[in-house]
Amino acid sequence: RLAAVGTAKLRVDGTAVTKATGQQIDLGAIAKGAAVSYLTGRLSAIQGLSGGLISMGSCVGGFGEKPDGSAFRVSVRDPQSQTGTVGTLSLSAGQVLSVSGDYERFVTVGGRHYHHILDPKTGYPAESGLSSVAVITQDGATADALSTAFLVMGEAATLAFYRAGTVPFEAVLIRSDGTVVCTDSVVFSQKQ
Repeated sequence: RLAAVGTAKLRVDGTAVTKATGQQIDLGAIAKGAAVSYLTGRLSAIQGLSGGLISMGSCVGGFGEKPDGSAFRVSVRDPQSQTGTVGTLSLSAGQVLSVSGDYERFVTVGGRHYHHILDPKTGYPAESGLSSVAVITQDGATADALSTAFLVMGEAATLAFYRAGTVPFEAVLIRSDGTVVCTDSVVFSQKQ
């Protein structure tokens, strides 16, 4: 039902949203990130709580400080391994990391891999040449939305969006062949 896909078919009037017949709205691409931002904000306000990480699976947020003042370190899973990692990211207080990939929620039919992140142009799982995208921003919903969008958009469009500077973020892109590409200022230690 590609005819019902797209924000152009939504009508927004103040706080009211009207959708087209047959259209559904799914907030799955931003919900975890928004929840992590909300929780880190609430925990930051608690007296006597020095700092920590909130994890909701594919989204992680940092608040406060570690006792030694160092950055939080978060491992990035290797999409080609059940248990391996490709490296670690540094996460400062107030930052949220969101990871989207083709390796967690999928089904194999007739030897073909179908994952859960769909390309709105085709209605089929995205085939962008990326297996995983990790995005760090100051806002969880933004990190969550960008990691999903970038997995669909692919490397070239993601890096062009980064260079445009419209939305500040850093990212680690893992190509389908397992090679890693990072944006300019991301603090990422690749596993050797």
